[in-house]
Amino acid sequence: MDVDAALRYIGPLGRVQNLNCLIYALTVFPAAFQLTGIAFTMGQPNGYYCRPPPGFMPNQTVPGWGRVGPEERDGCHQYEVRNGVVTGNLTGCDDGWVYETDHGESSTVTDFDLVCDKTILGGTLQSSIPLGILVGSYITGQISDTFGRRPALLISLVGIVAFGSAMSFTWNYHLMFLFGFLLGCFMPGILIVRYIRIIEMYTPNLRLMGHTFSAMPWCLGLLLVGPLAYLLPEWRHFQLVATLPCVLLFPLVWYSYESVRWLVQKGSVDEAEAIVQVIAKSKNVSPPGGKFLRVQDEGVAKKEDIKAPSTGEEPGSKGENQCDADPKTKRFTVLDLFKTRRLVFRSLVMFYCWFTSNFVYYGFIINITNLAGDKYFNFFLLALTEVPCFIFDYVVIGRFGRRKPLAVFYELCGVACLITAFIPKKTSSGEDLTVLTVCVAVIGKFFITAAFDVTYLVTAEVFPTLLRNIGAGSASVFGRIGGIVAPFVVYLNFIHGSIPLIVFGIASLVAGLLVLTLPETHNKPLPETIEDGARLSGTDLSTVQDQG
Repeated sequence: MDVDAALRYIGPLGRVQNLNCLIYALTVFPAAFQLTGIAFTMGQPNGYYCRPPPGFMPNQTVPGWGRVGPEERDGCHQYEVRNGVVTGNLTGCDDGWVYETDHGESSTVTDFDLVCDKTILGGTLQSSIPLGILVGSYITGQISDTFGRRPALLISLVGIVAFGSAMSFTWNYHLMFLFGFLLGCFMPGILIVRYIRIIEMYTPNLRLMGHTFSAMPWCLGLLLVGPLAYLLPEWRHFQLVATLPCVLLFPLVWYSYESVRWLVQKGSVDEAEAIVQVIAKSKNVSPPGGKFLRVQDEGVAKKEDIKAPSTGEEPGSKGENQCDADPKTKRFTVLDLFKTRRLVFRSLVMFYCWFTSNFVYYGFIINITNLAGDKYFNFFLLALTEVPCFIFDYVVIGRFGRRKPLAVFYELCGVACLITAFIPKKTSSGEDLTVLTVCVAVIGKFFITAAFDVTYLVTAEVFPTLLRNIGAGSASVFGRIGGIVAPFVVYLNFIHGSIPLIVFGIASLVAGLLVLTLPETHNKPLPETIEDGARLSGTDLSTVQDQG
């Protein structure tokens, strides 16, 4: 009996299983605060002007004094003051700046005076966490597939608490960047590893439910970021409150159980069997024949039991379905993603989809957060739009599968981007089209969010268990590159306002076409070995309908 068969026999939903799913789902809370909270902890103030020098007489009337005016458009210069008398000469802000804010809030920009000639340092600091995620995606995936899901998640939580807290106490810019980078290195553990762990708990027809449930804590965390930032205007307090509660997750993850699928593929069948027995005992289910899991070859199919595909290749030949090594002894790396032609192509398609999802998603975020009005309320509304998106995905991909809806989501996002790019600001009769532009842009944002959500699920389903975290981690690397590139593409609007949206639109359209080359994974068992992954689009892995 394989893992899916054992889970179907026991029943996929029970107290122990649901509790473990909840534990791993809750670990995404820190990611929601750390990744999106930078809009407040590292955000720009509403405005700034030079701090008046000592001896300045405030009753002197000087046009443009100390504020953005006709003579001082950048807020980086002030009138020179000598012996309390204002001269006609302009000088720099030698005495620092006064920052204009909505609620007296602070940020790294105000603490380190990252304005005027230091503005680029503020953007660089914001990139520290994405850069860390880019590096950590591969490392964390390697740790997870080598040592297990639970150790990788525990290590990630420890790193997030350590470096997230350290950011609250440093007043040195270079240390701040370093801590942000190291924080990002541990972030993939709660973004990728915990998601893979949840997906591996479910049988095929309930996998979508587990996927949707895993996203709800992210949505809830996102909804809390704005109100928490409003209540804690001092960014260092916000950073601490967003980080320290992670300590509560340590004992929960420590006492959770390891992925049964991963244990079986690593040859630890006895340990996997013990976990399954605990689950079964909680539901008063007895194993057939004394054990739930097949012990043959430690739960891994023998080479002679693997049927060759229709290409006519023998199991022992050098075809793309050959088992390269015993999973109990081989340490898999990212190079194993390129062992077969089919796996190479799927890996490249998933890499591009992750790049596009991050690229377009964060491109929209950068534009939308510049809307007029209260930034806390705007952020809350932006977060609120993601909740119906996940429900929409659940209904659509549950009915129509993964591949076609994902392709349609990318295509609709691309079309919305191109339409938005070419909508004029006003009609020939002078009618303002701003509302129409914003509405179409929000539609594009909705569909790229939907595509991003489904991309997560498809990634977990097309890679075999032996390479699942390595594949997802490698794809995440390309995703973070997209997130880093997005601000630079948005900056191209100084040439023409339509350029960023045209680039986003073309990237989405291409992704939609490439998705059509992937296999449909709806209601199919997760591929366990490289051979399973190679046969995923064929007939060897038949659709499994869970009767439980």
